[in-house]
Amino acid sequence: MPVDPSNLRKIVEHNDRLTENVRVMSEKIAKLKPGKCQQSSDCAIAWAGYVEEVLASVKGQQELSRAMRESARVSDEAQSELFRDRYRFLVDRLKGDVRACFFLLKEYVDLPQDFQRQKTWGDCIYDMEVDLKSLGAISAGETGLASVDALVG
Repeated sequence: MPVDPSNLRKIVEHNDRLTENVRVMSEKIAKLKPGKCQQSSDCAIAWAGYVEEVLASVKGQQELSRAMRESARVSDEAQSELFRDRYRFLVDRLKGDVRACFFLLKEYVDLPQDFQRQKTWGDCIYDMEVDLKSLGAISAGETGLASVDALVG
């Protein structure tokens, strides 16, 4: 729910008027003569009314503040989700490129002869898939990689 700028402007203007009215009434109360009870009473009642309006205005400001925080939170989450989607797409694309290159290697590169432990291309493909799956765990969530250096390096 976006915050309405005109509503914000109304609240600010209303608060400015109320603050000025309270200030003027406070000055009038300070200048009252002790013998004029009716005038003092009327002035104090008007001042109390303005103070109650200030209280209502503060409550309105708090509600607007909550709405603004919620709007900012929702916007932040949307941006974060967009970033995660793009990041996941990039990681998935890189994984696909790694798989394609790895399968092409089989046609052009012979595995080294290791007499202790004979590895086949199937074993190497399995190891590559295990490594790629571990990248999925790293890139998940907001605490994932800040750059793709760890994927490329």
